[in-house]
Amino acid sequence: MGLKKSKMLSLLFRKRRLIQIGSLIFLIVIPLLNLLNLEVVTGNYYSLRIWKIEFVDPLFALQHLLLTLKFNWQLLMGISIPLLIAFLGGKLFCSFICPYNLLAEWLQKILPAKKTNVFKVNAKRYWAVLIGWIILTVIAGFPILYFVSMPGQIGVFLGDLIFLKVMGVESLMILAVLGIDVVFLKRIWCRELCPVGALLQRFHWNYGLKINYNEIDCVCSTDEIDSPCVQRCPVYLNPKSDPLYPACFNCGECVKECYYYGEALKIKFIKDITNFEPNFKQRKEEQTINKEEA
Repeated sequence: MGLKKSKMLSLLFRKRRLIQIGSLIFLIVIPLLNLLNLEVVTGNYYSLRIWKIEFVDPLFALQHLLLTLKFNWQLLMGISIPLLIAFLGGKLFCSFICPYNLLAEWLQKILPAKKTNVFKVNAKRYWAVLIGWIILTVIAGFPILYFVSMPGQIGVFLGDLIFLKVMGVESLMILAVLGIDVVFLKRIWCRELCPVGALLQRFHWNYGLKINYNEIDCVCSTDEIDSPCVQRCPVYLNPKSDPLYPACFNCGECVKECYYYGEALKIKFIKDITNFEPNFKQRKEEQTINKEEA
């Protein structure tokens, strides 16, 4: 059972980029289908309906509750699946589904930057930012959370572009956040400011899917800044020393990179280590034995 789970996780994380691209294409396909009067799928990442199954962004549902003071059973059912995923896997939505994260990672490829002078994420500050967004929404009596949800705004942008052939104000918001996030402040939006990811992380089970580091197996650079896993992290975290959570969104990039450097990093559930392949040292021993037998 453990081996099957390991292979499933391996396949999932190795195909992350394809899943991200598929998620973006999905947002484009929805309004195209609706133009053809095919409404099997409607909505965007604020609220999505596939056949009769409703998916609702928990942040969108929270905002509705705060501004209307009305409890809605339909919204409760809609957030059940997203919250279950967050409970078991943390911010997997951010690393696998969120179209904003995909665009940010593509922009990072064009404008690469080393992890230098990036301040560590402070958990208290992280949660204070989320509380700040919520308080601001309540005080303003205005759906502020709607406008700072980047996956939702990208869905609205694509819908306006395809349905109305116009680029709305949301396009300026997306460009502004992307520019500040990637060019100037090294993914500060995804690291600390995004209310969508923060709310999902709030429901992450302590025994859920997490990155774990074993110093004994580490064979790469002793300089933490130059370590391959550090350079591979999309949000400039250091899996060797940084408190990864609540900022880490379990993309598995550091784990995939560490496969070639000792497999000191693993992604696992509690008491269920799930390597992508056999341990690095074990592979070396097997290679040595095979050479001697040959």
